[in-house]
Order: sequence, then structure tokens, then C-alpha cells
Amino acid sequence: MRVKSLIAAIFAALLLSVSVFALSSMTGTVLKNANLRNGPGTNYGIIGKANAGQVITITEANAAGTWYHLDNKAWIAAFLVKVSTVPKQSGSTTQPVATSTAIPASATATSIPPAPTAIPTQVKQAPNCDPSYPGVCIPNYPPDLDCGDIPYKRFQVVGADLHGFDRDRDGIGCER
Repeated sequence: MRVKSLIAAIFAALLLSVSVFALSSMTGTVLKNANLRNGPGTNYGIIGKANAGQVITITEANAAGTWYHLDNKAWIAAFLVKVSTVPKQSGSTTQPVATSTAIPASATATSIPPAPTAIPTQVKQAPNCDPSYPGVCIPNYPPDLDCGDIPYKRFQVVGADLHGFDRDRDGIGCER
């Protein structure tokens, strides 16, 4: 029985490795006019624009999945993009968008380590930015800020939301 579990775990890891690393990129459609930035966050400089309806090629996502890195080396906020369900296939092995695949229940933690899904981009948060709002730079509490006090809308909220930007607790701040 242990041999079957080990074989199932190895097969799942191989399948995951082959399917993830065969992808070079995915395409997406820009939902509304957007700024392209030189890093994953609004605290990075604007280096271009993307128009609503424009098709873009995504090569990776930041660790939080809130920003996409494009084939032109620019970054765009993930909520501004509708990602295609069919990935663009390629023979190259550039960094893919992170994906996940379930490992069979019969696999045990001691049988084999899981295969990597992607190499995430490390997002460096500025020291004066609250880590509860990755991808945007909002000053630490205090002072107490409201949505009207900041330039960001529809950003990710994780952990303690001392400013109260995520009133409905769905992980998205300043939705309205």
C-alpha cells in the first residue's frame, strides 16, 4: 500500500511539473483603461498605459496574486484584467503564473516533497506602508484614514484592517 501511495505522489508531482513548466504565459483582456507600472504596486512609477479591451500577455504574478507581470516587462493590477482560461502554449520555460493542483489524499508528507508551482516574485513593501494592504502603499495606523483619504480603490486587504477599508470583510478594500 505504501508503494502505491509513493507512486501516486510521484505521478502527481511529475504531472504538475510538466503542466506548469510547459506554460510560458497566459493572455488576458484589460477591463478598463489602466496604468502600466515598473513594479507590482501603485508606489512604482507609471511607464505606460493599457486600453480597455486590449489583449495582454501575462508572464507571472506577484506572490499575493494582486499584480501581473507582462511580456513587455510592465506590471498591471490584477483586478483590471480578465485572464483567459486557455493558456498560450510555448516551448520556452519562462516563469508561469502560479497555479495549484491537488495532490491525491493517498500521498503522505513523508513520501515526496511537492513540486514547485512557480517562482513567485517577491514584493518589497516600503517601511512606512501597512503590510495589511499588499500591492499599495497606505501609511500605518495612526492616523485613521478613510477611502476618500487615499488614491486607491479595490485593493487587497489581509490581516488586521485597522483603517476599516474592508467593511464587508471580503478581502477587497474601498470597493465603492
